[in-house]
Amino acid sequence: MPAPDADPQVGFFWFVGRRGRWRLVAEGLRLDDAERYGEHLTHPGGHYDHWAALAAHGRHWLQANGYPDEIAVHDYEDFPRGRVVYDLTDRLFVLYVDPRLRGRKLIVRLVDRFGLSGQTVVVRLDSHYRASPREADDPGDSTGPD
Repeated sequence: MPAPDADPQVGFFWFVGRRGRWRLVAEGLRLDDAERYGEHLTHPGGHYDHWAALAAHGRHWLQANGYPDEIAVHDYEDFPRGRVVYDLTDRLFVLYVDPRLRGRKLIVRLVDRFGLSGQTVVVRLDSHYRASPREADDPGDSTGPD
Protein backbone atom coordinates (compact mmCIF):
# COMPACT_ATOMS: atom_id res chain seq x y z
CA MET A 1 0.00 0.00 0.00
CA PRO A 2 1.36 3.46 -0.81
CA ALA A 3 3.12 5.28 2.02
CA PRO A 4 1.42 8.41 3.34
CA ASP A 5 2.78 11.91 2.79
CA ALA A 6 4.29 13.70 5.80
CA ASP A 7 1.61 16.42 5.56
CA PRO A 8 -1.79 15.94 7.22
CA GLN A 9 -4.33 14.23 5.01
CA VAL A 10 -8.05 13.69 4.65
CA GLY A 11 -9.41 10.48 3.23
CA PHE A 12 -11.16 7.20 3.89
CA PHE A 13 -10.16 3.80 5.22
CA TRP A 14 -11.06 0.27 6.24
CA PHE A 15 -9.64 -2.30 8.61
CA VAL A 16 -9.69 -5.47 6.51
CA GLY A 17 -9.06 -8.96 7.80
CA ARG A 18 -10.04 -11.69 10.20
CA ARG A 19 -8.95 -13.32 13.43
CA GLY A 20 -6.57 -10.66 14.71
CA ARG A 21 -4.88 -10.02 11.36
CA TRP A 22 -6.37 -6.66 10.54
CA ARG A 23 -4.78 -4.51 7.86
CA LEU A 24 -5.37 -0.82 7.40
CA VAL A 25 -6.35 0.06 3.84
CA ALA A 26 -6.44 3.81 3.36
CA GLU A 27 -6.67 6.44 0.66
CA GLY A 28 -5.62 9.94 1.61
CA LEU A 29 -4.64 13.25 0.11
CA ARG A 30 -3.16 16.49 1.40
CA LEU A 31 -5.39 19.39 2.36
CA ASP A 32 -4.16 21.39 -0.66
CA ASP A 33 -5.72 18.72 -2.89
CA ALA A 34 -8.91 18.20 -0.86
CA GLU A 35 -12.40 19.15 -1.97
CA ARG A 36 -14.51 21.60 -0.01
CA TYR A 37 -17.82 20.16 1.18
CA GLY A 38 -19.71 22.78 3.18
CA GLU A 39 -17.43 23.80 6.04
CA HIS A 40 -15.18 20.76 5.62
CA LEU A 41 -12.31 19.62 3.45
CA THR A 42 -12.67 16.02 2.32
CA HIS A 43 -11.33 13.49 -0.14
CA PRO A 44 -13.53 13.63 -3.26
CA GLY A 45 -13.43 9.85 -3.63
CA GLY A 46 -15.56 7.34 -1.83
CA HIS A 47 -15.44 3.88 -0.34
CA TYR A 48 -17.54 2.17 -3.00
CA ASP A 49 -15.62 3.40 -6.06
CA HIS A 50 -12.19 2.91 -4.51
CA TRP A 51 -12.99 -0.62 -3.34
CA ALA A 52 -14.41 -1.54 -6.77
CA ALA A 53 -11.30 -0.20 -8.52
CA LEU A 54 -9.02 -2.21 -6.24
CA ALA A 55 -11.12 -5.37 -6.52
CA ALA A 56 -11.10 -5.15 -10.32
CA HIS A 57 -7.35 -5.75 -10.30
CA GLY A 58 -7.83 -9.23 -8.82
CA ARG A 59 -6.16 -11.16 -6.03
CA HIS A 60 -2.72 -11.47 -7.58
CA TRP A 61 -2.35 -7.72 -8.14
CA LEU A 62 -3.71 -6.95 -4.66
CA GLN A 63 -1.20 -9.29 -3.00
CA ALA A 64 1.70 -8.05 -5.15
CA ASN A 65 0.90 -4.44 -4.22
CA GLY A 66 0.50 -4.97 -0.48
CA TYR A 67 -3.30 -5.01 -0.28
CA PRO A 68 -5.30 -7.73 1.46
CA ASP A 69 -6.72 -10.17 -1.07
CA GLU A 70 -10.07 -10.13 0.78
CA ILE A 71 -10.83 -7.02 -1.28
CA ALA A 72 -11.32 -9.21 -4.35
CA VAL A 73 -14.04 -11.36 -2.78
CA HIS A 74 -15.83 -9.11 -0.28
CA ASP A 75 -18.12 -6.11 -0.52
CA TYR A 76 -16.81 -2.72 0.58
CA GLU A 77 -19.34 -2.71 3.43
CA ASP A 78 -18.09 -6.00 4.90
CA PHE A 79 -15.33 -4.42 7.00
CA PRO A 80 -15.23 -1.58 9.54
CA ARG A 81 -14.51 1.71 7.82
CA GLY A 82 -14.47 5.46 8.24
CA ARG A 83 -13.39 8.82 6.91
CA VAL A 84 -11.10 11.69 7.91
CA VAL A 85 -12.25 15.26 7.19
CA TYR A 86 -10.93 18.66 8.16
CA ASP A 87 -13.41 21.01 9.86
CA LEU A 88 -12.68 24.54 8.60
CA THR A 89 -14.81 26.23 11.27
CA ASP A 90 -13.29 24.49 14.31
CA ARG A 91 -9.88 23.99 12.66
CA LEU A 92 -9.53 20.34 13.54
CA PHE A 93 -9.57 16.90 11.97
CA VAL A 94 -12.57 14.63 12.48
CA LEU A 95 -12.23 10.84 12.35
CA TYR A 96 -15.64 9.38 11.55
CA VAL A 97 -15.43 5.71 12.48
CA ASP A 98 -17.40 2.52 12.74
CA PRO A 99 -18.16 1.98 16.45
CA ARG A 100 -15.83 -1.06 16.45
CA LEU A 101 -12.87 1.21 15.65
CA ARG A 102 -12.82 3.18 18.90
CA GLY A 103 -9.86 1.32 20.38
CA ARG A 104 -6.84 3.47 21.24
CA LYS A 105 -4.38 1.43 19.16
CA LEU A 106 -6.59 1.64 16.09
CA ILE A 107 -7.01 5.40 16.47
CA VAL A 108 -3.23 5.80 16.83
CA ARG A 109 -2.77 3.82 13.60
CA LEU A 110 -5.17 6.15 11.82
CA VAL A 111 -3.52 9.28 13.23
CA ASP A 112 -0.13 7.97 12.07
CA ARG A 113 -1.37 6.95 8.61
CA PHE A 114 -3.05 10.28 7.89
CA GLY A 115 -0.16 12.35 9.30
CA LEU A 116 -2.25 13.82 12.11
CA SER A 117 0.30 13.67 14.93
CA GLY A 118 0.44 17.08 16.55
CA GLN A 119 -2.94 18.04 15.05
CA THR A 120 -6.21 18.50 16.92
CA VAL A 121 -8.27 15.39 16.22
CA VAL A 122 -11.71 14.35 17.42
CA VAL A 123 -13.24 10.91 16.97
CA ARG A 124 -16.93 10.66 16.15
CA LEU A 125 -19.04 7.59 15.64
CA ASP A 126 -21.10 7.57 12.49
CA SER A 127 -23.82 5.03 11.70
CA HIS A 128 -23.03 5.49 7.99
CA TYR A 129 -19.70 3.73 8.52
CA ARG A 130 -20.93 0.48 10.04
CA ALA A 131 -19.75 -2.81 8.58
CA SER A 132 -22.40 -5.26 7.44
CA PRO A 133 -23.73 -7.38 10.32
CA ARG A 134 -22.71 -10.67 8.70
CA GLU A 135 -19.06 -9.92 9.49
CA ALA A 136 -18.69 -11.05 13.12
CA ASP A 137 -14.98 -10.38 13.61
CA ASP A 138 -14.03 -7.21 15.43
CA PRO A 139 -10.66 -5.49 15.10
CA GLY A 140 -10.97 -4.21 18.67
CA ASP A 141 -7.53 -3.04 19.76
CA SER A 142 -5.75 -5.37 17.34
CA THR A 143 -2.56 -4.00 15.95
CA GLY A 144 -2.04 -6.66 13.24
CA PRO A 145 0.15 -6.00 10.21
CA ASP A 146 -0.37 -2.91 8.07
